[in-house]
Amino acid sequence: MARRSRGFTRIRWFRRNVAWGTVYLTCDEEDPCRIKIGFTQRKTVDRRKELSRSVQGRMVIVQTVRMPHAFALEARCHAKVGRLAGRDRTRNREWYILRDGASVSDVAQLITEQATRLRRIARLKIAWPIYGRISLFDSGWRPTGRTDPIKSDLV
Repeated sequence: MARRSRGFTRIRWFRRNVAWGTVYLTCDEEDPCRIKIGFTQRKTVDRRKELSRSVQGRMVIVQTVRMPHAFALEARCHAKVGRLAGRDRTRNREWYILRDGASVSDVAQLITEQATRLRRIARLKIAWPIYGRISLFDSGWRPTGRTDPIKSDLV
């Protein structure tokens, strides 16, 4: 099976034919302060099953963002999440432990903001596909309780 292109970590000029993917925020249900920001081009639930093998409890998908330039979005999120969470040294580089005063909702908001900024940059560099859109799914799961899931396209 041929490997698909993940894309680039930076937006390149005049690149409208770019790889799509999904950036996801997952949380360990047993330890809600432990989060993971990742990228996949497969179904997110399949990726969650793989991740569940490496944790004690169940992995919960908190938020997904599907868009072109998703690999660049993941890189931006990893660069910006440091003010909300510190690296989890017991795991690989995509795992974090929330700092005091930070919440899973704060990280979800950060991902949403970075997605809209990335779209703006891609449009300025004439690298946003004509058919491009940002599809956001929020499961509504939070450590404090559950709300209705939200699925929308960001405008």
